[in-house]
This record gives sequence, structure tokens and C-alpha cells, in this order.
Amino acid sequence: MVGFLEDTIQTEKVMIRLSDFSVVRYRGIDGLSLPRMSRVNLITGMNGSGKTALIEAMWLFTGQDPGLLWNYHLQRSRNPPANPLSTLTEDDLELCGTKNGINCRLKFRFEDVNGASPNEQISDTMQGDFRRLPPPVGIIRTYLDEQLVKDGFEGLQATPFGSVLYESPKMQPNGPSCIIEIMGNPHEIPDEHLKLYSDLVREGHKQELINGINLVMPDIQEVEILTGKRGKSYLAVTISGEGSRPFHDLGGGAVRLARFLIGIFASKDAIFLVDELENGIHYSAHRKIWDCVCQWMRQWNVQLVATSHSAEFIDAAVDAFGDCPEDLSIHKLYRNQNTGQSEVATFTGDALTGAHNLGLEVR
Repeated sequence: MVGFLEDTIQTEKVMIRLSDFSVVRYRGIDGLSLPRMSRVNLITGMNGSGKTALIEAMWLFTGQDPGLLWNYHLQRSRNPPANPLSTLTEDDLELCGTKNGINCRLKFRFEDVNGASPNEQISDTMQGDFRRLPPPVGIIRTYLDEQLVKDGFEGLQATPFGSVLYESPKMQPNGPSCIIEIMGNPHEIPDEHLKLYSDLVREGHKQELINGINLVMPDIQEVEILTGKRGKSYLAVTISGEGSRPFHDLGGGAVRLARFLIGIFASKDAIFLVDELENGIHYSAHRKIWDCVCQWMRQWNVQLVATSHSAEFIDAAVDAFGDCPEDLSIHKLYRNQNTGQSEVATFTGDALTGAHNLGLEVR
């Protein structure tokens, strides 16, 4: 997925970055802006302040793909409606951000087929299997900088209520621009992570992963993919003096850390979004994890955006970035008591020196 991101060329690689981001309309957020985003961004705030919604919006924005509107990460349901915007906004869904200093705007609009009467456009552009499906009940229109995308209907979403067509910008062949990690089952390593793990091993970084996991579980000697009796593959570990066992036996904290480290590797030269990264990880390991994060962020050119409820975790990040405070931003979300809207206070650079006294404990 390629979105409106800031590209920096280093050693002939494109580093994809968001330098600022605004939610015009998404869920309960209207007009929320992060005016400055760093290499690592921690989003904190009370429950209901919009932390998870903010990283969902970033994922949608960077992907520019209306097909993501039905994704369970955004819908928070395996059974989304025909019109996915109905659960995400009362109006057009609108987001904007900056690429190379240029502010760009992304908007999605749902049009009922009967109400909008776009049948001629559909018959002119529909190809292949689209013709063998029942008539669509709606169309998702994509606008970039207020201009309607007219690349033709590149996708179709079938729902229990009827099919929905959508147009989307042409994707660029630069690889993924953004990966999101929202824990559904904190004790599970999904199949997609096994593929990412295989990529990591193939490029010779398995020992680095093991070293990272050892921050929480120091007795792990080996990590590998095994196949069970029923033919299902799973991630296994070899523990000193105990032999091999499924990784999920280690508990949620170890699984979360493994998924996080695998996600960093998969996000090379791109953006990694993580919801409540510290959950299940003992506070004594926070600083070690941040030291590892600092190293991997720079090694693989990753921009990290993570939500957090933990003051200890945030303090550990401030300490770890003490020699490069410009690489860390803390964004505290809160509800304005007068307007009821989400607002943000951002701390970065020299302002981080006082972060320990900002009242960031929000559990």
C-alpha cells in the first residue's frame, strides 16, 4: 500500500514517512491534528479519547485503498454493512497529511446506486466477473485533493446486503507503506506472521529476533516453524533444558513482543502502527525493549506509531531517546470538556525532558 507519505532517499531506498497527519472526519474524531510526527510516535490518553481510531485512520490514509473500509481492523467486526462508511462517519470520511511539504487530502464517499443513478458508468467500466454478479447496491467514490479518482472500478466488495463497487488510486510498486498490529488474540501468532517470520529468516535476521525475545524470555535458544500432526504450521521455540514447545505456550507478553519485532522487520522503509504495545510485558523489560526498538528503527528505516496506557513505558522511551529526543514525539489525546471533541498536546525534542511530570499515567 502506498499513501501520501514523506519519501526520503537514503542508499537508493525510499523511506516512507508521515510528517504530519489530520483527521477531518473519522469515527468520533473531527478536526484532530498531529502537527509534528517523529521517527517514533507514542499516542497516549484516557479510554475513549481516540487513540485506536487515530492509528486506524493513519492505516486507511496511507493505503488509499477503499477496499480497506471493510477490513475488520477498521470495522471492528467480521460482518460489516454494505456501506462501511455508515459505521465510521456520518458524512464523507476525510483525512489529510503531508508528503514532501505538500498537504494532501483523501476523501471517501458512499453513493447509493439507485439514488445516484450511475448505471451508465458502471456498464461502461465493469469487466469480467463483475457482469455475472447481482447489480451493485452502492459505489465508494475516492477523492484525492478534491478530485474524483477516475481509474475505473478496480474492486468489488460482496456483502450480505449486496455488492459494492469502488474506485481507487493506482498503487505504486514500492512495497508496503504501512502495517498495522492490533491484537485480536494476544496468545496467537497468525499465519500471516509466519510468512513474515520466514522472510526475516531468509534475509538472515533470525538471531536478532531471538535476541529481542530474550529480553523477556532469556532462556529461548531457537525459534522455528514446525508442522503439527494435522498439517498446520506454527511457530515453536526451544527453551534451554526443556526442548521444543509452541510459542503461544509462553504467554501473551512473549507473543506480543515476537509479533512486534516481526512487524518492525516487515515494515522496513515504511510505517508500523501498533495498538497498546506494552500490554502483557513486565515493566522491568521496558527500557531494554526501547533500546532494541531504537536500534531496529534506525537499522530498517521504520517510522513507529504506537498507543500506550503506561507511564512506565513512556518514561522508558523518553530515557532511551535521551541522546536523540528529536526522534521521539509523545501525543497526548484528551476530550475538550467544552466542545466534546478530541484534541492533542504534542511533546518532542527539548519538551520531552519534562515528560516525566506531564501526568501521562492514563490507566
